[in-house]
Amino acid sequence: MNYLLTGLLSVSLVYSVWAGNPAGIVLYFEDGQDVFFLLADDADGVRGWGAYGGGSEEGESVMETAARETEEETRGYFRREWLLEKLRGQRPVKSANGFRMFFVEVPFVPAQRVMQNPLEDEANPVFRERAHYAWIPESDLKRALEDGSTDIDPLYLPSSCEVKSYWDVWLDNMADAYRRNACPWQVTGNERH
Repeated sequence: MNYLLTGLLSVSLVYSVWAGNPAGIVLYFEDGQDVFFLLADDADGVRGWGAYGGGSEEGESVMETAARETEEETRGYFRREWLLEKLRGQRPVKSANGFRMFFVEVPFVPAQRVMQNPLEDEANPVFRERAHYAWIPESDLKRALEDGSTDIDPLYLPSSCEVKSYWDVWLDNMADAYRRNACPWQVTGNERH
């Protein structure tokens, strides 16, 4: 079963997990030759690798939800105030499953630095939703989108992680963004072939 069919079957599961207006951010950087995504797997090892996001809290805008969720899921490394500034003026890509996705270009930081970021509130479980972090090149993502696989080349993943596949729902969201030419590197004409 390819990831698109699996993703469509997962939509009802996503709605049962996300409340309100689900939103998130794809963090990326460009090195001149490729685009790299800072992705993470979930701590439960159930979903697979993807970007950051989740359901809204009462009174939040879509942008505020995306920034809060990303701050929490990057263990506070990327602060919501900084993310909100980066999101100013952006329009999210709304996927078929209702998720609203933003893109933020970030400076390179070793994935281990994010994974080991000291927590301000050790007892707060929202900062422990993700287990491992890795920079995955766009070329690997595009390969998965083209061949219908969810597998990630193990070369890019920490050896300690057990999950070695993309989250199919996140793949669907990215496929939507590519089809719409909504990724910032596509808009600027820097799309990698």
